[in-house]
Amino acid sequence: MHLYKVLNTDGTPHNGGVGQWSLPTQREDGAWQPGDWMPPIEGRLRPCANGYHVCRIDQLLKWIGPAIYLVEVRGDVIVEDDKIIAREARLVRPMHWDECAARLFACACAERVLSIFERICPGDGRPHKAIQASRQYALGEISMAELDAARTAAWDAACAAAWVAVRDAAWDAACDAEQRWQYRQLWCYLWGYLP
Repeated sequence: MHLYKVLNTDGTPHNGGVGQWSLPTQREDGAWQPGDWMPPIEGRLRPCANGYHVCRIDQLLKWIGPAIYLVEVRGDVIVEDDKIIAREARLVRPMHWDECAARLFACACAERVLSIFERICPGDGRPHKAIQASRQYALGEISMAELDAARTAAWDAACAAAWVAVRDAAWDAACDAEQRWQYRQLWCYLWGYLP
């Protein structure tokens, strides 16, 4: 099972905590040299209080941030619903995740639910145009000003239709199915298998 750690790009915690993680380095042959093992945690491991917090792919969406690393753990481990707490951990290598990948992943997720909006507001193309603009911005094809204009139009449209989508009877089932799709899609982005 692969485990992941979300950090800022400089190796500092993104979702709380203190300190600096030892970052992996890339060798001349392109392979990654893992970072050093972080100092063992003393005392009882406790969620959100004591231990190195990492996650599985199905927990990662809650913790997503600017840098995601493949991580190894050893020693005592506690498995929670939304995280894993370990006594020791080290970063193995960075995943294929940056601002561009994050934007493209968000576009893919938004496209998946666009049909809900289109069912409620047929003929309103503002959200579709915003997704298209976001993708173009991620790929460096348009400016931030052009992206902002598309996003503002889409937000106005989405606010008008949101209450109808929320009361949809199939909402919970659709959310579960969509979350499973998002986990698979996120895995593809992290491992460099872009759809």
